[in-house]
Amino acid sequence: MIGKISNITPFGLFISFTEPSSEKKRIGLMRWSTIAKNLPSFQIGDWIGFEITKIHEDGKMDLNYAEKEFTSTYGTFLKSLKDQLETIHKLNEEIK
Repeated sequence: MIGKISNITPFGLFISFTEPSSEKKRIGLMRWSTIAKNLPSFQIGDWIGFEITKIHEDGKMDLNYAEKEFTSTYGTFLKSLKDQLETIHKLNEEIK
């Protein structure tokens, strides 16, 4: 799965994501110990790949870092979105 970093704390990253099965917004914790040390630093708003490793009784989720290649995973979607944006831009230019 892929989520967005919503908070950075001394014990890890809080990742917000939408559950595919229910479209429900969720937040999980990715502890620093599950993240490879050779990765670049993270910022709030960055997208990151993860796997859910545990869901606690209180609903809290533990996440592990998972390397995701965004282009191969979402390449078709990104190309389609780019084409749609270019079409909208052209239509807006014609209206002016």
